[in-house]
Amino acid sequence: MGRPTKSSEGMPVRSLMEETFWNLLREKSFNQISVSEIVRRVGCNRTTFYYYFDNIEDMTKRVIEEAVPADIPALAEACFEGALSFVELDDRSRTSIERLCLVIGKGGTPELIDQVKRALKAAWIEKFDLDCRQLDVSCVLEFMAGGVVGILGHVGSGADDRSLDQCMRAVSSVFSKPAVAFAREKRVGAISPSPW
Repeated sequence: MGRPTKSSEGMPVRSLMEETFWNLLREKSFNQISVSEIVRRVGCNRTTFYYYFDNIEDMTKRVIEEAVPADIPALAEACFEGALSFVELDDRSRTSIERLCLVIGKGGTPELIDQVKRALKAAWIEKFDLDCRQLDVSCVLEFMAGGVVGILGHVGSGADDRSLDQCMRAVSSVFSKPAVAFAREKRVGAISPSPW
């Protein structure tokens, strides 16, 4: 069978399945989402789903990796250095962050939260060319990813009316330049004594 490329509306089938996944996650918890429901809503068959994904977990891993905005490390760096007075995100990045809030929020699971943390750490490792085999780098990456997940969970919970921008300003005013200085010092090939 050839690769199914587009739905009758002209949208790529894979994209349609991924959008359907996010819409379902707005309605229910991850554990309640099934391949059957995705293909029913999309109007395709299970074979089409399995052409693109091994299972629902594989699909989720991929959409989470794609939901981490590519500009987040650069924005965080600028914010930490005081170059931004507020977080400037385009619509695509805002949508990505809203989706991460869905994964981290009440519809998610501990496994999904761990996937988000791994994706965030991978983005920072790539941005700063970090060697995460170093104990101090590994610990700081874990701390930073946990902090971002905490902020996204807080914003996504709707517990109060503070925006993502307000939360990021508060964090950057306390945890600012030292985080970026540490990352730059720990780049692969950088020579510096380890504080550990």
